[in-house]
Amino acid sequence: MNQDARHRSWVMLGLGTAGQTASTTVLYGLPFLVPAFQREYGLSLAAAGVLVSCPVFGILLSLVGWGAVADRFGERIALAAGLLSAAAVLAVAADAGGARALGALLVAAGAAGASVNSASGRLVIGW
Repeated sequence: MNQDARHRSWVMLGLGTAGQTASTTVLYGLPFLVPAFQREYGLSLAAAGVLVSCPVFGILLSLVGWGAVADRFGERIALAAGLLSAAAVLAVAADAGGARALGALLVAAGAAGASVNSASGRLVIGW
């Protein structure tokens, strides 16, 4: 492996790690907002728990699809498309009008962010 290819491998590993970190931060950071969701939307603890679980449901729905995208178009395209889409959806979710709208947007953000799980795993294995 030449020096340039080795450098690209490290860059892609770094990008995959950064993407995984961003995705994990959303998944595991969201439960800290349960008290705010309860105050803002008048939710019970159970309903707020369902709300913060919405991204996991989105991941469940789209993980296989992102694997197919990574197989067909490559890890870089899948990673970039998913992370940019997730960021855009989360930006819209910051201004959601109600708990249901926020839940739907969080499902969409999880679905978009699932690209990280498929693409970064392939990057590491391929490396």
